[in-house]
Amino acid sequence: MALVNGANIPTECAVVTPSDNVILNGGPWTYLYVGGGGNVVASLRDTPGVKTTFYSMSAGVSYPIFLQQIYSTGTTAANLVLLG
Repeated sequence: MALVNGANIPTECAVVTPSDNVILNGGPWTYLYVGGGGNVVASLRDTPGVKTTFYSMSAGVSYPIFLQQIYSTGTTAANLVLLG
């Protein structure tokens, strides 16, 4: 993450394959880009293991979310990319 004109700009990215068993590597991931809209079931960095469903996430949007894991069960959004 770089500070440019007072804004935090991501400097790395990773494509996400949702998994009920695998915790996200790398990061810290501070944004989630959703390429194909839908629901995302995830746990946040400060509450690992606690599932939260983000309903109707819009396609083409980067959401400022500190993620720990994205679960395959219940996630319908597609083309997910982590930014940090």
